[in-house]
Amino acid sequence: MMEKLKGFSIAALSVLILSPDSLLVRIISMDSLPLLFWRGIGLSSILFLYMLIRYGGSAFSMVRNLPSDGIVAAVFFSGSSIFFIVSLNLTHVANTLAIISIGPLIGAVMTYTLLGEAVTRRTWIVSVLAVGCVSLIVSGGIGQMNFLGDFAALANAICLAMAIVYMRRGRSVSMVPAMVVSGLITALIALASSPSLIPEQKDAVWLAILCFGVIPLSFGLIAVAPRFISAPELNAFLLLEMVLGPFFVWLVLKEQPPALTLLGGGLLFALLGAHFLLSLKDDRARLRRERQEIAGLEAAS
Repeated sequence: MMEKLKGFSIAALSVLILSPDSLLVRIISMDSLPLLFWRGIGLSSILFLYMLIRYGGSAFSMVRNLPSDGIVAAVFFSGSSIFFIVSLNLTHVANTLAIISIGPLIGAVMTYTLLGEAVTRRTWIVSVLAVGCVSLIVSGGIGQMNFLGDFAALANAICLAMAIVYMRRGRSVSMVPAMVVSGLITALIALASSPSLIPEQKDAVWLAILCFGVIPLSFGLIAVAPRFISAPELNAFLLLEMVLGPFFVWLVLKEQPPALTLLGGGLLFALLGAHFLLSLKDDRARLRRERQEIAGLEAAS
């Protein structure tokens, strides 16, 4: 029970920290590729600094000896970051978010296929209903399809789901080094494609907050959460960023979100809250049964 509670708490905290991401991207007047470079550099440097503080010189060997599951997760996570930016540049934001919302379903399928973990019926239902909630959130902004942009959004959803699944599979060791490697891959790809990386002076503080604060803290927690909860559950929690992100934009920039966005966001919060409480109830019931079985065996002996 405590593991499930810890996993949900870590996932919720990661989303809460990540939620100003949209606002900060709006404030920073920088092209996508340079911003992607700095996000990758910030992610790698801050998490590796954390590893040096916690593990000392062993941090180097942890990155160098990253197991195959961690390497695959790093590649997929880097791919999700890159495809997200590509999709935003080629299609409507609402299209991108609507397609990304199928992530929990992909995570559920891959969890069963690759990990052999049973996915509860309630998790399947929550994953499907989460797609409906996000569809409500973005329904007012969905525009004409752009094949490449929509395909990039689908690739993003697949990559993120696969990254979480492989982090889950490799949960016997820390997956924080995988995020370090992911940031380096992202930064190197952006570096090769970007003509200029120097931010304007007015953007420096906001860029530092985003890339050396928000991104490494939230992504570091995302790397830890799969140790305690399943991939589709974490994917579903990450959808909350689509609700909290516009809220921060409204709070600071005074952009009023549409009524359907508020309705869909409220339903998504209620859905995940109910799933959280019911999961804890199931865990308590299972723990109680196990204790009764142990007591019965002790009495029989």
